[in-house]
Amino acid sequence: MKLLLLACLMAFSALSAADLKLRDGRIYRNTKVLRAIGDDAEVLIAGFGLQKIPFSQLMPEDQANLNAQTKAQAELDAKIAKQREANRAANEAELKARLAGVKTYTLKTTKGKTIENIYSWEPELNGAGIKVTHAGGLAHLLLSDLDDASQKLVAETKFK
Repeated sequence: MKLLLLACLMAFSALSAADLKLRDGRIYRNTKVLRAIGDDAEVLIAGFGLQKIPFSQLMPEDQANLNAQTKAQAELDAKIAKQREANRAANEAELKARLAGVKTYTLKTTKGKTIENIYSWEPELNGAGIKVTHAGGLAHLLLSDLDDASQKLVAETKFK
């Protein structure tokens, strides 16, 4: 549904800053379509403010134009989403391949939070904390927030 709304928004750009004539004879001068609400209405902005217009009130040529643009935008959005998913999967596979055989660690906090897939850490905050490098990025932890076993692991493990 969100993709449809986004596609409608982009498709409606063709009507931006134009006069819009409705089936009932009303004319909105110098209107700009802002966004779609649901499947059957548009929101316009004009010099007098916001106005909700049912899709059925648009002239047939405007409906056809918007439908064609919406369909084309939806196809483009689907193609982009598919490409993003393929890129994400490829990046994840590459990361797993690069990290195969790399020893990882798990630390636990006193509040029960677990940080997994840790590759390294280094002291910071004058020895009161550590900067952790893990699969999700970086984390900054206070040693006092770690449980006893994790504090012992940090103290005993040295990285080159």
